[in-house]
Amino acid sequence: MQQPADFLRATKNAIRLATVLLQSIVERRSTSPVEAVRSIDMVSDLICRVCDSAELCRQTHVDPTWRKAAESVYEEANAFIFALNANRELYLSFRDLVEAGEGGISDEARHTAEQLLVEFEREGIHRSDEERVTLQQLNAEVMARTTEFQNNLRAELSSFRVAPRGALEDALPTQLLLATVPTIRAEHTTGKNLGKHPEGNPRVPGDSVVATNHPYLVQSALTHVPHPCLRRRFHLEDTNGSESNVYTLSRIVALREQVARTVGFPSFAEMMCSDRMSGSQHNVISFLLELSERIAPLAEAEAEVLLGRKRVLEAPYVVSPCTDPDAAFRQ
Repeated sequence: MQQPADFLRATKNAIRLATVLLQSIVERRSTSPVEAVRSIDMVSDLICRVCDSAELCRQTHVDPTWRKAAESVYEEANAFIFALNANRELYLSFRDLVEAGEGGISDEARHTAEQLLVEFEREGIHRSDEERVTLQQLNAEVMARTTEFQNNLRAELSSFRVAPRGALEDALPTQLLLATVPTIRAEHTTGKNLGKHPEGNPRVPGDSVVATNHPYLVQSALTHVPHPCLRRRFHLEDTNGSESNVYTLSRIVALREQVARTVGFPSFAEMMCSDRMSGSQHNVISFLLELSERIAPLAEAEAEVLLGRKRVLEAPYVVSPCTDPDAAFRQ
Protein backbone atom coordinates (compact mmCIF):
# COMPACT_ATOMS: atom_id res chain seq x y z
CA MET A 1 0.00 0.00 0.00
CA GLN A 2 1.31 3.38 -1.04
CA GLN A 3 -1.43 5.73 0.13
CA PRO A 4 -4.37 5.68 2.60
CA ALA A 5 -6.94 5.01 -0.13
CA ASP A 6 -5.20 1.69 -0.88
CA PHE A 7 -6.40 0.44 2.50
CA LEU A 8 -10.04 0.73 1.48
CA ARG A 9 -9.48 -0.90 -1.91
CA ALA A 10 -7.70 -3.86 -0.32
CA THR A 11 -10.53 -4.25 2.20
CA LYS A 12 -13.25 -4.23 -0.44
CA ASN A 13 -11.35 -6.85 -2.45
CA ALA A 14 -11.01 -9.06 0.64
CA ILE A 15 -14.70 -8.73 1.49
CA ARG A 16 -15.68 -9.46 -2.13
CA LEU A 17 -13.65 -12.68 -2.15
CA ALA A 18 -14.92 -13.65 1.31
CA THR A 19 -18.51 -13.17 0.15
CA VAL A 20 -17.94 -15.51 -2.82
CA LEU A 21 -16.50 -18.19 -0.53
CA LEU A 22 -19.39 -17.91 1.93
CA GLN A 23 -21.96 -18.00 -0.85
CA SER A 24 -20.54 -21.34 -1.98
CA ILE A 25 -21.63 -22.77 1.39
CA VAL A 26 -25.07 -21.16 1.34
CA GLU A 27 -25.74 -22.39 -2.19
CA ARG A 28 -24.40 -25.86 -1.27
CA ARG A 29 -21.62 -25.67 -3.85
CA SER A 30 -19.31 -26.75 -1.03
CA THR A 31 -20.38 -30.38 -1.06
CA SER A 32 -18.48 -31.64 1.98
CA PRO A 33 -17.75 -30.46 5.53
CA VAL A 34 -14.05 -30.35 4.65
CA GLU A 35 -14.65 -27.89 1.80
CA ALA A 36 -16.96 -25.82 3.99
CA VAL A 37 -14.43 -25.67 6.83
CA ARG A 38 -11.71 -24.73 4.35
CA SER A 39 -13.87 -21.92 2.95
CA ILE A 40 -14.66 -20.56 6.42
CA ASP A 41 -10.97 -20.72 7.31
CA MET A 42 -10.02 -18.78 4.18
CA VAL A 43 -12.64 -16.14 4.99
CA SER A 44 -11.26 -15.83 8.51
CA ASP A 45 -7.73 -15.42 7.16
CA LEU A 46 -8.80 -12.75 4.65
CA ILE A 47 -10.69 -10.62 7.16
CA CYS A 48 -8.16 -11.06 9.98
CA ARG A 49 -5.38 -9.81 7.72
CA VAL A 50 -7.40 -6.67 7.06
CA CYS A 51 -8.35 -6.15 10.71
CA ASP A 52 -4.86 -6.82 12.07
CA SER A 53 -3.11 -4.46 9.66
CA ALA A 54 -5.76 -1.77 10.20
CA GLU A 55 -5.51 -2.11 13.98
CA LEU A 56 -1.72 -1.77 13.86
CA CYS A 57 -1.96 1.28 11.60
CA ARG A 58 -4.62 3.11 13.60
CA GLN A 59 -2.71 2.54 16.84
CA THR A 60 0.81 3.38 15.73
CA HIS A 61 0.94 5.44 12.51
CA VAL A 62 2.13 9.01 13.01
CA ASP A 63 0.08 10.38 10.10
CA PRO A 64 -3.56 11.11 11.10
CA THR A 65 -4.67 10.58 7.48
CA TRP A 66 -3.45 6.98 7.58
CA ARG A 67 -4.98 6.46 11.03
CA LYS A 68 -8.34 7.75 9.82
CA ALA A 69 -8.25 5.46 6.77
CA ALA A 70 -7.34 2.51 9.01
CA GLU A 71 -10.24 3.28 11.33
CA SER A 72 -12.68 3.29 8.39
CA VAL A 73 -11.29 -0.04 7.19
CA TYR A 74 -11.44 -1.52 10.68
CA GLU A 75 -15.08 -0.48 11.06
CA GLU A 76 -16.05 -1.87 7.64
CA ALA A 77 -14.30 -5.20 8.25
CA ASN A 78 -15.90 -5.60 11.66
CA ALA A 79 -19.31 -4.68 10.26
CA PHE A 80 -18.83 -7.56 7.81
CA ILE A 81 -17.98 -9.89 10.71
CA PHE A 82 -21.07 -8.81 12.67
CA ALA A 83 -23.26 -9.47 9.62
CA LEU A 84 -21.58 -12.83 9.12
CA ASN A 85 -22.26 -13.84 12.73
CA ALA A 86 -25.95 -13.01 12.22
CA ASN A 87 -26.29 -14.84 8.87
CA ARG A 88 -28.68 -17.64 9.79
CA GLU A 89 -28.80 -19.02 6.26
CA LEU A 90 -25.03 -19.54 6.31
CA TYR A 91 -25.20 -21.12 9.77
CA LEU A 92 -27.92 -23.60 8.77
CA SER A 93 -26.15 -24.60 5.55
CA PHE A 94 -22.87 -25.12 7.39
CA ARG A 95 -24.56 -27.03 10.21
CA ASP A 96 -26.32 -29.35 7.76
CA LEU A 97 -23.05 -30.13 5.98
CA VAL A 98 -21.32 -30.94 9.26
CA GLU A 99 -24.16 -33.09 10.57
CA ALA A 100 -24.38 -35.00 7.27
CA GLY A 101 -20.71 -35.92 7.67
CA GLU A 102 -20.15 -36.57 3.99
CA GLY A 103 -16.70 -36.60 2.46
CA GLY A 104 -14.81 -38.51 5.15
CA ILE A 105 -14.32 -35.60 7.53
CA SER A 106 -11.30 -35.99 9.83
CA ASP A 107 -11.42 -35.60 13.59
CA GLU A 108 -9.49 -32.32 13.29
CA ALA A 109 -11.86 -30.90 10.68
CA ARG A 110 -14.89 -32.02 12.69
CA HIS A 111 -13.56 -30.36 15.84
CA THR A 112 -12.92 -27.14 13.90
CA ALA A 113 -16.42 -27.26 12.43
CA GLU A 114 -18.03 -27.87 15.81
CA GLN A 115 -16.12 -24.94 17.30
CA LEU A 116 -17.32 -22.69 14.48
CA LEU A 117 -20.91 -23.70 15.20
CA VAL A 118 -20.40 -22.97 18.91
CA GLU A 119 -19.07 -19.52 18.02
CA PHE A 120 -22.10 -18.90 15.81
CA GLU A 121 -24.42 -19.85 18.67
CA ARG A 122 -22.49 -17.82 21.24
CA GLU A 123 -23.00 -14.78 19.01
CA GLY A 124 -26.77 -15.36 19.03
CA ILE A 125 -27.42 -17.04 15.68
CA HIS A 126 -30.20 -19.07 17.33
CA ARG A 127 -32.07 -15.93 18.45
CA SER A 128 -35.01 -14.32 16.66
CA ASP A 129 -34.55 -12.06 13.62
CA GLU A 130 -35.27 -9.01 15.76
CA GLU A 131 -32.72 -10.02 18.38
CA ARG A 132 -30.04 -10.64 15.74
CA VAL A 133 -30.57 -7.16 14.33
CA THR A 134 -30.28 -5.76 17.85
CA LEU A 135 -27.03 -7.67 18.37
CA GLN A 136 -25.57 -6.24 15.17
CA GLN A 137 -26.45 -2.74 16.34
CA LEU A 138 -25.03 -3.32 19.82
CA ASN A 139 -21.77 -4.77 18.49
CA ALA A 140 -21.43 -1.90 16.04
CA GLU A 141 -21.80 0.59 18.88
CA VAL A 142 -19.25 -1.29 21.01
CA MET A 143 -16.76 -0.98 18.15
CA ALA A 144 -17.58 2.71 17.66
CA ARG A 145 -17.13 3.43 21.38
CA THR A 146 -13.80 1.56 21.37
CA THR A 147 -12.60 3.76 18.52
CA GLU A 148 -13.91 6.80 20.39
CA PHE A 149 -11.86 5.77 23.42
CA GLN A 150 -8.66 5.65 21.38
CA ASN A 151 -9.40 8.97 19.67
CA ASN A 152 -10.10 10.67 23.00
CA LEU A 153 -6.66 9.69 24.23
CA ARG A 154 -5.11 11.55 21.31
CA ALA A 155 -7.51 14.48 21.18
CA GLU A 156 -7.77 15.41 24.85
CA LEU A 157 -4.12 16.02 25.64
CA SER A 158 -3.14 17.72 28.86
CA SER A 159 -0.04 19.88 29.33
CA PHE A 160 2.20 19.66 32.36
CA ARG A 161 5.69 20.71 33.36
CA VAL A 162 8.46 18.16 33.90
CA ALA A 163 12.02 18.47 35.14
CA PRO A 164 14.89 18.01 34.63
CA ARG A 165 14.60 18.88 30.99
CA GLY A 166 17.94 17.38 30.05
CA ALA A 167 16.94 13.88 31.13
CA LEU A 168 14.05 13.98 28.66
CA GLU A 169 16.07 15.40 25.77
CA ASP A 170 18.96 12.97 26.24
CA ALA A 171 16.71 9.91 26.15
CA LEU A 172 14.26 10.62 23.32
CA PRO A 173 14.59 11.35 19.57
CA THR A 174 14.49 14.98 18.48
CA GLN A 175 11.61 14.45 16.04
CA LEU A 176 9.44 12.94 18.75
CA LEU A 177 10.14 15.87 21.06
CA LEU A 178 9.37 18.38 18.33
CA ALA A 179 6.05 16.66 17.64
CA THR A 180 4.85 16.24 21.22
CA VAL A 181 6.57 18.76 23.53
CA PRO A 182 5.10 22.30 23.16
CA THR A 183 8.07 24.12 24.71
CA ILE A 184 10.62 22.46 22.44
CA ARG A 185 8.40 22.89 19.38
CA ALA A 186 7.97 26.59 20.14
CA GLU A 187 11.71 27.06 20.57
CA HIS A 188 12.38 25.29 17.29
CA THR A 189 9.92 27.44 15.34
CA THR A 190 11.48 30.63 16.78
CA GLY A 191 14.95 29.61 15.70
CA LYS A 192 16.30 28.27 18.97
CA ASN A 193 18.10 24.95 19.19
CA LEU A 194 17.24 22.04 21.41
CA GLY A 195 18.88 22.25 24.80
CA LYS A 196 20.93 19.14 24.14
CA HIS A 197 22.67 20.79 21.17
CA PRO A 198 26.26 21.62 22.22
CA GLU A 199 25.92 25.12 20.80
CA GLY A 200 22.29 25.59 21.72
CA ASN A 201 20.65 27.05 24.77
CA PRO A 202 22.77 26.30 27.83
CA ARG A 203 21.11 24.00 30.33
CA VAL A 204 20.10 25.34 33.68
CA PRO A 205 20.15 22.83 36.57
CA GLY A 206 16.57 21.81 37.28
CA ASP A 207 15.36 23.45 34.06
CA SER A 208 11.85 22.24 33.17
CA VAL A 209 9.84 21.86 30.00
CA VAL A 210 6.12 21.73 29.19
CA ALA A 211 5.20 18.25 27.95
CA THR A 212 1.94 16.51 27.02
CA ASN A 213 0.40 13.12 27.69
CA HIS A 214 0.51 12.21 24.00
CA PRO A 215 0.51 8.38 23.84
CA TYR A 216 3.73 8.22 21.80
CA LEU A 217 5.57 10.53 24.19
CA VAL A 218 4.26 8.77 27.30
CA GLN A 219 5.21 5.29 26.11
CA SER A 220 8.64 6.44 24.95
CA ALA A 221 9.30 8.24 28.24
CA LEU A 222 8.21 5.27 30.35
CA THR A 223 10.42 2.94 28.32
CA HIS A 224 13.57 4.98 27.72
CA VAL A 225 13.88 7.84 30.25
CA PRO A 226 16.05 6.69 33.19
CA HIS A 227 15.09 9.49 35.57
CA PRO A 228 12.47 8.10 38.06
CA CYS A 229 10.78 11.45 38.72
CA LEU A 230 10.14 11.99 35.03
CA ARG A 231 8.78 8.49 34.53
CA ARG A 232 6.54 8.83 37.57
CA ARG A 233 5.13 12.12 36.30
CA PHE A 234 4.38 10.73 32.84
CA HIS A 235 2.77 7.66 34.40
CA LEU A 236 0.49 9.79 36.60
CA GLU A 237 -0.53 12.03 33.72
CA ASP A 238 -1.22 9.01 31.53
CA THR A 239 -3.36 7.22 34.11
CA ASN A 240 -5.41 10.36 34.78
CA GLY A 241 -6.53 9.94 31.20
CA SER A 242 -9.36 11.59 29.34
CA GLU A 243 -12.41 12.76 31.28
CA SER A 244 -14.63 11.86 28.33
CA ASN A 245 -13.41 8.28 28.51
CA VAL A 246 -14.97 7.79 31.93
CA TYR A 247 -18.37 7.87 30.21
CA THR A 248 -17.07 5.98 27.16
CA LEU A 249 -15.81 3.06 29.27
CA SER A 250 -19.04 2.95 31.27
CA ARG A 251 -20.98 2.81 28.01
CA ILE A 252 -18.82 -0.03 26.64
CA VAL A 253 -19.37 -2.06 29.83
CA ALA A 254 -23.14 -1.52 29.64
CA LEU A 255 -23.27 -2.45 25.95
CA ARG A 256 -21.30 -5.64 26.47
CA GLU A 257 -23.58 -6.67 29.31
CA GLN A 258 -26.57 -6.04 27.04
CA VAL A 259 -25.02 -8.17 24.30
CA ALA A 260 -24.47 -11.03 26.75
CA ARG A 261 -28.03 -10.91 28.08
CA THR A 262 -29.45 -10.79 24.56
CA VAL A 263 -27.76 -14.09 23.67
CA GLY A 264 -28.78 -15.72 26.96
CA PHE A 265 -25.80 -15.26 29.30
CA PRO A 266 -26.00 -13.67 32.77
CA SER A 267 -22.95 -11.48 32.11
CA PHE A 268 -20.35 -10.59 29.49
CA ALA A 269 -17.71 -12.44 31.54
CA GLU A 270 -19.75 -15.66 31.43
CA MET A 271 -20.28 -15.22 27.71
CA MET A 272 -16.55 -14.89 27.03
CA CYS A 273 -15.72 -17.91 29.22
CA SER A 274 -18.43 -20.15 27.81
CA ASP A 275 -16.39 -21.69 24.98
CA ARG A 276 -12.96 -21.33 26.60
CA MET A 277 -11.05 -23.93 28.56
CA SER A 278 -12.03 -22.24 31.83
CA GLY A 279 -15.74 -22.73 31.17
CA SER A 280 -17.01 -20.08 33.59
CA GLN A 281 -16.18 -16.84 35.36
CA HIS A 282 -16.08 -18.71 38.69
CA ASN A 283 -13.39 -21.07 37.40
CA VAL A 284 -11.25 -18.18 36.20
CA ILE A 285 -11.43 -16.38 39.55
CA SER A 286 -10.74 -19.57 41.50
CA PHE A 287 -7.73 -20.35 39.32
CA LEU A 288 -6.29 -16.83 39.70
CA LEU A 289 -6.74 -16.85 43.46
CA GLU A 290 -5.09 -20.25 43.78
CA LEU A 291 -2.25 -19.23 41.47
CA SER A 292 -1.74 -15.96 43.36
CA GLU A 293 -1.51 -17.78 46.69
CA ARG A 294 1.05 -20.24 45.35
CA ILE A 295 3.37 -17.78 43.64
CA ALA A 296 3.09 -14.83 46.08
CA PRO A 297 6.33 -15.69 47.96
CA LEU A 298 8.27 -16.07 44.68
CA ALA A 299 6.79 -12.85 43.31
CA GLU A 300 7.76 -10.92 46.44
CA ALA A 301 11.32 -12.26 46.29
CA GLU A 302 11.66 -11.34 42.61
CA ALA A 303 10.22 -7.89 43.32
CA GLU A 304 12.95 -7.28 45.90
CA VAL A 305 15.63 -8.24 43.37
CA LEU A 306 14.16 -5.91 40.75
CA LEU A 307 13.75 -3.06 43.23
CA GLY A 308 17.36 -3.49 44.30
CA ARG A 309 18.52 -3.26 40.71
CA LYS A 310 16.25 -0.27 40.16
CA ARG A 311 17.79 1.56 43.12
CA VAL A 312 21.29 1.00 41.72
CA LEU A 313 20.38 2.22 38.22
CA GLU A 314 18.50 5.26 39.49
CA ALA A 315 21.00 6.26 42.18
CA PRO A 316 22.60 9.03 40.03
CA TYR A 317 19.21 10.73 39.61
CA VAL A 318 17.75 10.52 43.09
CA VAL A 319 18.83 13.53 45.14
CA SER A 320 15.46 14.32 46.70
CA PRO A 321 11.94 12.82 46.73
CA CYS A 322 10.02 13.20 43.46
CA THR A 323 7.82 16.26 43.60
CA ASP A 324 5.65 18.21 41.20
CA PRO A 325 8.14 20.65 39.56
CA ASP A 326 5.46 23.25 38.93
CA ALA A 327 2.28 22.79 40.96
CA ALA A 328 1.18 26.36 40.19
CA PHE A 329 1.33 25.60 36.44
CA ARG A 330 -1.53 23.13 36.85
CA GLN A 331 -3.81 25.48 38.78
